[in-house]
Amino acid sequence: RWVNDTPLLNPAGPTAPLFIHGGEVRLGAAGDLTLEAGSLIDVSGAARLTAAGALEAGHAGSIRLASLPANAEISGTQMTLDGELRGHGLEDGGSLELRAGAFDIASTAHPERAGRVQLTPAFFTNGGFTHYTLHAESAQDAAGDVLIDVAPGTRVDARAESLVLG
Repeated sequence: RWVNDTPLLNPAGPTAPLFIHGGEVRLGAAGDLTLEAGSLIDVSGAARLTAAGALEAGHAGSIRLASLPANAEISGTQMTLDGELRGHGLEDGGSLELRAGAFDIASTAHPERAGRVQLTPAFFTNGGFTHYTLHAESAQDAAGDVLIDVAPGTRVDARAESLVLG
């Protein structure tokens, strides 16, 4: 969101509260967590042009999503990220932390590996985030599989998407 307090537009000064910093969203489930298509979690920062003509940049916020077993009897949970996550900022991007049982990072999905969060390399270039954290339950599951698995030949280039003031 862009706030312009120049006297030509607002001769009496700002009339609404100025919210230029992104917030924090934490969603945790003792079981499955689903962000359905069409949903949006946005912790983007904004900017403000003050009456003196100075640009004040807001900071992006953070998102933390967790889908972990409620107890030892639940062998795995599912985190589905079909919605949109945003953390843009004028000077810095937001942070995104995902906590789940296991992660696969690959150019193509592996449906045979149910219960694992499936991420593509493009995931790390969307939404404006500059800090990513993936946290799995432990180093390996009962079958000995690595819980954060980057497929052979997969290249992850984490880049923050930038927005242009206009």
